[in-house]
Amino acid sequence: MGDIRQREGYDEIRQKLLNAFTAEERLAGLGAEERLAGLSREEMLLALPVELLRALDEDFIKAQPARVRRAIRQRLAQAE
Repeated sequence: MGDIRQREGYDEIRQKLLNAFTAEERLAGLGAEERLAGLSREEMLLALPVELLRALDEDFIKAQPARVRRAIRQRLAQAE
């Protein structure tokens, strides 16, 4: 029978199945490190809750790329 991953149409069927689940369902059972695997440093920073973003030093925020600074400031403004 062989490896199912080698069968024609596998990638499309796999993607349809993954799309049927919510993000929470796909991440269920994974630890924090597994959930963050593959994310860049900037993506991890943007994944922080607003409470932690508030605690970031302004110099640290200024040192981030422009798109990250904008996203952080936008999230902080929306949380007020």
